[in-house]
Amino acid sequence: MKVYKSILAASLAAAVTILPLSGCSLKRLLWNEEYNYEYVPPEPTEPVDSIISNDAEDIYAEIEYTPEMFYGTYVVDGVYESDPKTLVDPDAFRKGKSTLWSPNNDGAHLTALPYRIEAGPHTNQTELNDIDINDSAWMTMYVVSKDGEQRPVEASYSIKGHNLMIRQISEKTVDPDTGKVNYRLTQDPIVLNFKFHGTDLTLSHGLGETVELHAEGVSKDSTTGTMTGISVTDSNLVPGSNDIQGITSFSLKNDSGAILENEEAYPATVKFGEDGFCELEWNNKKSKLIYFYGGADGLVFSDGKKNYLYTARSYDLYAPSIAGNLANPEDLSGFSQEEINELVSRSEQLLADLNQAFADAGVNAQIDDEKGEITLNSVSLFDFAHSDLTAEGREYVNRFLAAYTSVICSDKYDGFISEIKIQGHTDTKGSYGYNKTLSENRAASVLSYCLSPESGLSPEIIEKLTPLLTSEGLSYDNPIYNEDGSVNDNASRRVVFHYNINTDKNAQ
Repeated sequence: MKVYKSILAASLAAAVTILPLSGCSLKRLLWNEEYNYEYVPPEPTEPVDSIISNDAEDIYAEIEYTPEMFYGTYVVDGVYESDPKTLVDPDAFRKGKSTLWSPNNDGAHLTALPYRIEAGPHTNQTELNDIDINDSAWMTMYVVSKDGEQRPVEASYSIKGHNLMIRQISEKTVDPDTGKVNYRLTQDPIVLNFKFHGTDLTLSHGLGETVELHAEGVSKDSTTGTMTGISVTDSNLVPGSNDIQGITSFSLKNDSGAILENEEAYPATVKFGEDGFCELEWNNKKSKLIYFYGGADGLVFSDGKKNYLYTARSYDLYAPSIAGNLANPEDLSGFSQEEINELVSRSEQLLADLNQAFADAGVNAQIDDEKGEITLNSVSLFDFAHSDLTAEGREYVNRFLAAYTSVICSDKYDGFISEIKIQGHTDTKGSYGYNKTLSENRAASVLSYCLSPESGLSPEIIEKLTPLLTSEGLSYDNPIYNEDGSVNDNASRRVVFHYNINTDKNAQ
């Protein structure tokens, strides 16, 4: 198989999570099930000098909209810069908007219009992505209740003309052993009229109720507020989609970047306009198409008659069996298919060695082989609302670290790991901001303890770990659910050890 040029990228990663044994981890949506799948680029279209569309409003009116066009994150103005999932003034957003009964029948009245939506398998990472629902997709919509509570609601969505048909989840259960998801959708959909204009999305409901959403991640001039561009890394053609004159991949930042056309890389200039047009020039060719910005889920283009889907990541296509264990994209251009297979095999062996090390040490931990996650209840690590490790927590971390580092820091895997992130997670009680701080402090507390003499690690192992360890807090972004669909608070309070595999072949 030919190796793609430098714009195809991904960093290989695996994750080790300290969670409770009652929690579960599930595989994410993959394009293919086997890692040795050989992606065959599409047959190139007939060469033409350009694909030109001229009137944005006419094209928007003609487009046959698809769920992929809603990929990414769209959010209203008026959220906290440090916490974009939380409104500064939820009452102001709710005022004048009609409400509907909560889908789970808890008695709450929720706004029909959302202040934030997240969609796409890489933006909206949920176990529901493994479920095929024909012409629909999954989103998380953030709404406000009558009493001002802000909450996320999972839902399916489909497109009918210029209407977004949303059916919220009223019940969801997850089997902790098999990972099987059972769910129930509301019978009647919420019908929202939509209108795109560049990176803006207007949703309307009922008589005169509207909300203006803006794509997250758009670069803007700090003085004028005008759009200066967007960045898209590793945006690949979905198998079976129409392609733009043979283009199979994009890597673009603001006004320049590179494209891959029929397995040849070319420099490109690009202009993402506020009017909705993307003007692209490369290899003596040019195109002018309407674009839809999906953030981590790439780009979709349309000329009004055809749609062009570039929403796949390279690791979805070339290493899908470990797609759930990948971090931010890095350059894979130096790896052949055989080398990618070797990395996958080595990653699987690492997880097997960790399993054996924990069993030998009598550490009560369970690794999910699909995501490389180890579970332990952090209730034993911290007292409620505190970030200092308890005596019981320190004793457990000592035993965990001894087994963990016996594999991670062994000669067998020397140079294989580039980073170990210690991530804190909380339950859903309290505000997002409060839990963000708590999760950050807990992760930092664990990191500090790992590098202290009290951890029981030798100075040599601590020296190896020091440049690898970082910490971050994720608040309640990823709660753990009970079988009845309710949040398992104890399971949600956890610490995650997430390691990235080094893609620098000289370091391995």
